[in-house]
Amino acid sequence: MSIKSLVSLKPLLVKCVKFAPLKVLTALILMLLSSVASGVGILLIVPLLGAVGVDMGGTGVSSGVAQSINSVATNLGLELDLQSVLVVYLLLMIVVASLSFASTVVSASLRQSFVMQLRNELSRALFYTQWKYLNREHMSDFLRLLTSQVQSVGASLQLLLNLTSSVILVLVYVGFASLLSAKLTVIALLCAFALALLLWPINRRIHASGRVGLNANRNIHRSIFDNIGSLKIIKSFAAEERYLSRMESTSAELEQQQIRMAKFNALTRWVNMVGAAIIFTVLFYSAIQRFELPIANLLAMLFIFSRLMPQVSSIQSTIQNLIHQAPTYQDLMARSADLKQWSEACGSIGQSDAPQFQESIKLENLGYQYMDSRGAVLDAINATFKRNQTVAIVGPSGIGKSTLADLISGLLEPSSGQISVDGCAIDNGNRLAWRSRVAYVTQEVFLFHASIRENLIWVCDQSEYESNATLERELWRVLELAAASEFIKMLPQGLDTVIGDRGVKLSGGERQRLALARALLSKPDVLILDEATSALDNENELKIRNALVKLDGELTIIIIAHNETTIEHVTQRIVLGRRK
Repeated sequence: MSIKSLVSLKPLLVKCVKFAPLKVLTALILMLLSSVASGVGILLIVPLLGAVGVDMGGTGVSSGVAQSINSVATNLGLELDLQSVLVVYLLLMIVVASLSFASTVVSASLRQSFVMQLRNELSRALFYTQWKYLNREHMSDFLRLLTSQVQSVGASLQLLLNLTSSVILVLVYVGFASLLSAKLTVIALLCAFALALLLWPINRRIHASGRVGLNANRNIHRSIFDNIGSLKIIKSFAAEERYLSRMESTSAELEQQQIRMAKFNALTRWVNMVGAAIIFTVLFYSAIQRFELPIANLLAMLFIFSRLMPQVSSIQSTIQNLIHQAPTYQDLMARSADLKQWSEACGSIGQSDAPQFQESIKLENLGYQYMDSRGAVLDAINATFKRNQTVAIVGPSGIGKSTLADLISGLLEPSSGQISVDGCAIDNGNRLAWRSRVAYVTQEVFLFHASIRENLIWVCDQSEYESNATLERELWRVLELAAASEFIKMLPQGLDTVIGDRGVKLSGGERQRLALARALLSKPDVLILDEATSALDNENELKIRNALVKLDGELTIIIIAHNETTIEHVTQRIVLGRRK
């Protein structure tokens, strides 16, 4: 399972290479140069000291290198002494540090660019996913997808880069070590392999821990999302402790998983430390008693292996972290595949692509069935909406009035039948464009934590207005139509008043009228109001009704309402009967 987990991360590396091949190549080259320079620095310190007369004893590779250095220095007319040798070594280490710095910066740039690109791709896929898929999913899963999961994938990419760097460095160290003593190097590799086999069973448990962590993270995000969103109702029922208890239980599950992972990491470090001590003992004994390695070579070997073992430990730790994070990446890829599967047809989504609504909208044998395979919500609906006509859709609760509104607006695709505008069928090719010509006001109004002005203008193309003054006049015009101008003028900062999260600083009636004004500002061909007045008092409901009466004949309006007061002026009605 642990091998499969690592292999499952291969698409991540491939995707990264395709995303920024030049950056990846630069990062790899810098890693290689840094590793080689570091290895050269370690290898040369002993022969360099020998080159200035420090007697390290013995003969071999290091003495040969020392002779070569002396020969080069003589040819260049340079005099080697202790100070010059140390300066050369210091300069070499500065080069190593500089290459390491550049490698870190390039890797960080690559990671952040890739994370941003991945988040943008997922955001685009999410925004253009069919509503019938989104409507069945928990929205906190998408929030987690675009935040913590994307960051986790970025961390996995960084781990892959670190793993690559460590492997390159280890290969360089092993190469230089084999020059000093091939036999000792083989013994060291065999010991390291045995150590890796000893730790391998832990990796399988780490993968299982990663799956538990993924589920725990999903649950904690859902709990927080639900509880924060319903904080007012929780407080109104004095149910704080009940919901806090649920959150604490979910947090405890996540805490236990993280402690479990910490134990695995601690155990791995313990095994690596003990294993490193055993390997050092074996190597030192073999070098002195079996191979009679010269002191110069022995010192170089010990220095190399003192740098090598932390890298081997780092590789093992990195592999474990990758195995632990693999389920998160697999879940992200599965979610990404779902979004692509349920993607809407995308193209140029300008308003000019929408069917031209000049005469009527026709519903022909329209039917819809939800994805959970329960009975059809709507079946064989036939109706016609004339341009600039107000139509009411009425019927008992649960009969499918809101579903019909979703179909007309283009949020949902019919299971059977079709919707046509002036004879042009609404299909995957023009459904997005048609939505741009429909304004939809629901019972639950969403407003941003921003000013009234900002909550209005995001639905319109500001470039269509000659000046800010023209846009300002249009804002007040639609506010007047929606019976919202009066209360806004009474606010201390008028249009620049910040209305709080979801418009909490406004009353229900004020929020509804502001939503109606926002809808009108988009200059729609069709305005749909779905139970937009059901939660209002008589006074606010009357204001909304009067606003709708003023708009009657100005644009096509479809009203879904239970209260007769809201639709008493409407002559054409579609009555949905009870399902059998």
